[in-house]
Amino acid sequence: MNQLCKPLQRSILSLTVTIFAFGIGAPTIVSALDNTTTKVGSGTAKISSFCTKLPTTITTIDANFSSRITKLANARVSADQKHAANKTKWDSEIAANRAMWDQKRQTNFTKLEAKGTDATKTTAIKAYEASITGAVDSMRIANSQARETYRIAATNAMTSQRSTVDKQLATFQTAVIAAESTAQANCQATPNDGSSIRIVFQAALKSAREAFTSDRKIDTGLSVQLKQLGQVRDSAFKTSSATYKAAAKTARTTLQLAFGTAKV
Repeated sequence: MNQLCKPLQRSILSLTVTIFAFGIGAPTIVSALDNTTTKVGSGTAKISSFCTKLPTTITTIDANFSSRITKLANARVSADQKHAANKTKWDSEIAANRAMWDQKRQTNFTKLEAKGTDATKTTAIKAYEASITGAVDSMRIANSQARETYRIAATNAMTSQRSTVDKQLATFQTAVIAAESTAQANCQATPNDGSSIRIVFQAALKSAREAFTSDRKIDTGLSVQLKQLGQVRDSAFKTSSATYKAAAKTARTTLQLAFGTAKV
């Protein structure tokens, strides 16, 4: 039963890995531009190729960013749908497993009841059945609560992590827009100085990307949280199982006393 919840942790982490791959090829795009200049009319003013192509470069960079944002949003939707489908599957498997054990337990009870040859034994058997049924119900309730607590906490952790990523992306985008605006202003002021403007622009984009990548690398809280939550859940499963086994042993011992030396 414990294994049924662990795929949730793995699927959440897989989406996080996808986010780590998020980047932008802006510095590469910018470095590919040449620095040649072009005369304007019969005057002496010149416009560098970099400044001439800057609007197209910015459009490409922004489109690349928007495309990746869309892919991230789609990945989140797919992950949520997968989680929901898995939850339904796991709950169905748990229900089927419980039904199977209910049937086996009832079969054993029926065989045991056949041994109730007098009032004392019959009463002891009924008490035993009630004890076992109660112990099973208590274990299931405890397990269901532990499972639901884990799911809620895991979902909250994922929501928080997504919020962190969104803030990091917003910071990244702000830095990129600032770099673009600076390059545009510089090209308007000194259109013939494409080489210097390109270097500054490229450095600003690189800095923005590296800052984002650094933030993503140190954002390891989700994996740690999920691991801890899984440990708490599994510990609760072990406790409920141990409690059930102890109750079942006591019930069995009490039943045996009613039968004396006869084998139950």
